[in-house]
Amino acid sequence: MSTSRWARLAPEERVERLTLLCALLAAAGVGAWRGPAWGFGLALGGLLSWLNFRWLKSGIYAMTASIAGGGKRRGGSRYWLRLVLLAAALYAIFVVHLVAFFAVLFGLLAAAAAVMIEAFYEVAQAFRGPGDGPQRSESVSPPEAV
Repeated sequence: MSTSRWARLAPEERVERLTLLCALLAAAGVGAWRGPAWGFGLALGGLLSWLNFRWLKSGIYAMTASIAGGGKRRGGSRYWLRLVLLAAALYAIFVVHLVAFFAVLFGLLAAAAAVMIEAFYEVAQAFRGPGDGPQRSESVSPPEAV
């Protein structure tokens, strides 16, 4: 049985790719409908959403790795830096008016759309059953009865 490359990806990697895909598809559609300022704004918001997701993921990985290693909790500064940079980018976009501000805000929802698509994918995989399709090795086994 051959497994697709998509099924072998970790869920967070699929969410990253889906975020960019959702943003680009929405930017193309909205750009054709509302004009290039809206399309570019949506693409820019999607890019910010993707960067935010990556920074959040790396900060969480750093924090959990340091806690698991017995060290002090690190990664909190990355969390706040991520929020400050995102707020600064949104402020600059709002002040400069090169793109539609609300389009950028809608573009920031690309990660949320990607998470919903991933959730539907995971539910569909669960309904397929254990012998019907690819199973990832990182799946959690059920707790043992005591």
